[in-house]
Amino acid sequence: MDYLSERIAPNSVSTYCSRLKTVLSGYNEEVNLPRDYQKVLRIKKDNSQHIYLDDNDLKKIIHYSPQTPAEDVIKDWFLIGCLTGARHSDYQRFTKRNIRDGQLHYVSIKTHIKASIPVSNLLLKLIGKIEERGEVRFSDVYFNRIAKRICKRAGIDDEVSLYTRGEFKTGAKWKFVGSHTPRRSFATNLYKQGVDIYTISRLCGHTNVETTKQYICCGPIISNNVI
Repeated sequence: MDYLSERIAPNSVSTYCSRLKTVLSGYNEEVNLPRDYQKVLRIKKDNSQHIYLDDNDLKKIIHYSPQTPAEDVIKDWFLIGCLTGARHSDYQRFTKRNIRDGQLHYVSIKTHIKASIPVSNLLLKLIGKIEERGEVRFSDVYFNRIAKRICKRAGIDDEVSLYTRGEFKTGAKWKFVGSHTPRRSFATNLYKQGVDIYTISRLCGHTNVETTKQYICCGPIISNNVI
């Protein structure tokens, strides 16, 4: 456990231990395992905080002029994620064929759940740009690095204090941006607008509202105010 805890986030340690317990349980009758192995692998989940981008942050990204071709692509993807709540693996594949009767329809690759999102003029424009470019692929690590750089250059630099990956951290908001930030931004902004949790869950393509609750981030502190 110490080896894992030193290298990955607490919640990831919990996930790996849970999977390992499942595998070991399948061989419990065939192999002589220590009686307390399940206790050793029982890790309490760590409730990390996350940032989201509000309307002012999104406007900064919209008005940001990309400085490289990669920034141009990832800026568009990032905004599509913020506007649809779709996963990184889903919104890269969107085309105008997904749009019917003013709605964006898709089935999530991960959960196979159907989601339908109202289409704004900006979303329609961004999907058109993706379609014109054709297939482009970046690794998650590269996506996160460029997304952070875009947010930094766009001026999303308010100081944020939050508990994440088992530590209390303070820094500019852009430093905490990642591939899940668009989904969290989508869910949180809808929640702050008064949209009910069940509707948000359906729009995000979640299987239950408990998962959706984890995407609503109203707790981080910015400039000594709770957002």
